[in-house]
Amino acid sequence: MTNLYITSDAIGGWSGGSQVTFQESEALRTLGPLEIVTASQELPAGQDFPDPFAQDREILEKVKAICACTPVRLAHCYSGTLTETIAYLKSQGVKVFFTCAAHNIATSRAEHYKLGIDYDSLFPHLVDAEQWARYARGYLQADLVIVPSTYSLRTVYDQGVDNAVVIPHGVHWPDAQRPRNPLHLPDELQLPADPFVVGYLGAFGADKGILYLLHAWRQLDYADAVLVLAGRHSNIPWVQELVRQQGGGNTLLAGWVEQAADFYDTLDLYVQPSASEGFGLEVLEAMAHGKLALCSEGAGAADVVPPPWRVPACDAAALAKKIDHFKRGRAYLPLLGEVSRRLAQEYRWENIRERYLKIWREWS
Repeated sequence: MTNLYITSDAIGGWSGGSQVTFQESEALRTLGPLEIVTASQELPAGQDFPDPFAQDREILEKVKAICACTPVRLAHCYSGTLTETIAYLKSQGVKVFFTCAAHNIATSRAEHYKLGIDYDSLFPHLVDAEQWARYARGYLQADLVIVPSTYSLRTVYDQGVDNAVVIPHGVHWPDAQRPRNPLHLPDELQLPADPFVVGYLGAFGADKGILYLLHAWRQLDYADAVLVLAGRHSNIPWVQELVRQQGGGNTLLAGWVEQAADFYDTLDLYVQPSASEGFGLEVLEAMAHGKLALCSEGAGAADVVPPPWRVPACDAAALAKKIDHFKRGRAYLPLLGEVSRRLAQEYRWENIRERYLKIWREWS
């Protein structure tokens, strides 16, 4: 008898969904034999937009082949359109769990169109009524839906789920809190020797709220501070143009960060400005590195920070006010960073994995 871990996302990476899939699959591996079932990541030649249900068809065939050879005890699915796969597994008497980092579709759609991005073509299964019903039926069939935040819990309840529990995402724990390192700045940024450093690390999708962070930074118009945007896509032409049109001065596009610790160690303040996001692992990462994390209420990670460190979603003025508040209290930020680190300890991945194991054992 074996267990299945099913996803069309990548498995294994420092942050984001690939870190969650790695941790979930490794936790499941401790329960016994495990088969990992994934779908291809490439679009067929000549196809501009993905077929949202292609992954389901591909994974279903792989799952049927496994079931033909060995009984399956439980299956854990991470996100994706897996409706027919889950229906088949249920027909075989398999217990099915489904991780859903749900976000607000209306908010996400509005943010995409605000930036001129055709959300409906990218995600037809989220906006077309027939495709949506087909997609949602997947996790509605699951024995238990796992969400990472109360934000996602409210979202799936609104979608008709009545069997969901919150298991937050976790964090790799740094060995020690390191001292703040000076940021190496290009010559064209005319800044004093020790500028106030605000940072964001992660994806640059339209619903990540980068627009509001840029507007807040433009309102603040600091001469002695720098905003650092980092991540794989932080210096692509689209982001460069967004910063040019919507941002204010002293913004550094840092690109890919090889070691996340090297990024966090240069910061005074981390900001997660999400319009709509199921969690936001970088909030916990920043806290684990001893940084205060200012988090939008549009990110599920708002659950893990104290109320004074939260800001309303999509509110550049409120974000600017909070950034300025902490800049004025810069001398106290190292102390608040120690508080952050203590708060983050609860979310070490080894603790979070135990919560998965408890659920699987109780429900299967």
